[in-house]
Amino acid sequence: MNLLNVFRKDYASAARNITNLVCSRVLSYFQVWKGSIITVNGVRLKIDRRLSPLMASILRSGHHSMPEIAMVLEDLEKDDVVMELGGGVGYTSTRVAKKIGSNRVYTFEANPELRSLMEENFRLNDVRPTAETCMMGHKAGSAEFTVARHFWSSTNVPGFTAGRTIQVPVLSLNEKIREINPTFLYMDIEGGERELFDGLDYHHITKIMLETHPHIIGDEETNRVLTQIQKAGFEINRTIENCYLFKRNRLGGNLETTGREKNQPVGDGISVDRNKWRFDGDVPGRFDRHVERSIPGYFAGHEIVVKLARHRLSKEGVCYDLGCATGTLTAQLAACADPRTTLIVGLDQVPGMLAIARERCTPYANVSIEQADITAYDFLPSCVIVSYYTLQFVPVTMRPGLVKRIFNALEDGGIFLLFEKICFADPVTDKKVNDDYHAFKKSQGFSDEEIISKAESLKGILVPQTESQNLEMLKAAGFSKIKGIFKELCWQGYLAQK
Repeated sequence: MNLLNVFRKDYASAARNITNLVCSRVLSYFQVWKGSIITVNGVRLKIDRRLSPLMASILRSGHHSMPEIAMVLEDLEKDDVVMELGGGVGYTSTRVAKKIGSNRVYTFEANPELRSLMEENFRLNDVRPTAETCMMGHKAGSAEFTVARHFWSSTNVPGFTAGRTIQVPVLSLNEKIREINPTFLYMDIEGGERELFDGLDYHHITKIMLETHPHIIGDEETNRVLTQIQKAGFEINRTIENCYLFKRNRLGGNLETTGREKNQPVGDGISVDRNKWRFDGDVPGRFDRHVERSIPGYFAGHEIVVKLARHRLSKEGVCYDLGCATGTLTAQLAACADPRTTLIVGLDQVPGMLAIARERCTPYANVSIEQADITAYDFLPSCVIVSYYTLQFVPVTMRPGLVKRIFNALEDGGIFLLFEKICFADPVTDKKVNDDYHAFKKSQGFSDEEIISKAESLKGILVPQTESQNLEMLKAAGFSKIKGIFKELCWQGYLAQK
């Protein structure tokens, strides 16, 4: 009888989902055929036969470009000048223009079939961003562009999508940047980003929102693009799915810190500059107290790591503690290991941290504390590797390679214990969790000023990924047995076994 009830509930749920999907699709076909106006997040949009029913359905749902638009609007300032490549139907440029004014928004769309729809949407919302129908390139001219049925798939990358190939005008991106003087570059051009950052003149650009398309240009090319931007003096501030928000910290190679941004208190007697969090100076001596108050369940996580590693440390092998800091966890791992057969290696780059770690681990003959860059370290065959809130400080583009090397270093049955700060793809959830985290820090005695200053100091330095991004990274490295072992607000731990 219970099984029958379960079946009935599952059948009813599936039936409702199918009904909702069918109704949504039928409504989209009707709106496209008849022509109608919908309102999405305060933006009025024209829906007609210039759009596919699927595209109409996605626009109506409000999910189109949701993650990157949320990040752009959050970081948009009233004096920004926005240059958008990939204007689509004008949804993003309309939302931006509503916030900072039409005269500060420039949008460029290669698909000429969308121009009339974009202009109608501008009129519906009483905004007038400057719009041009063209592609961007290194020099002016013309190029082939494939117009797909669903406009989000239209691209200049040959062979990626089915559609009609046309010739479109190309403008020099560097010349346009000099003409417009944008501060915020927004780019979603279906793989066209592959070449545009080669020799790009960033000029006065301080923020970049880039949606990458590894399914079109591949992971290697995507990582090359991200690395190019970072080498130009930008750091990843936030990332959701394939969307990256960069902020420029070094204009012309050196962004000077103003007096207002210097020596901001973050608690426990630590002061840092904005966007300049460092682990040296006064931090090592105050680190343990500060991190205990900053991360919920910080030392409880140590107990979980030791409990899971204990069995393997009783046998012959090597255990690494990556980013060992003051050696608190390193010493606990050494205490439960067989000193005759197990070597515990703590790796860090900060001399002040290493000095404290060496002193703390003095009682354990089987501990080696080494100054090393973990992204270039040659790991020995290992039974346990621990990354306790360390990988989040490694550049995003370098993380997959490092995790792959960790997987290769582990012996069969070996475990990788990864603890990370995470973010959430849904902006509403992300904000709620961050508000809860702010409340937690307040409960630990931090002032609002200290909490905000700490967050500012870590922007572009601590870059969290979503849970799904972390899991995909572990799977791509070769791990097939992955389990969540800890979660408090935006802090999560995983056990990955080889």
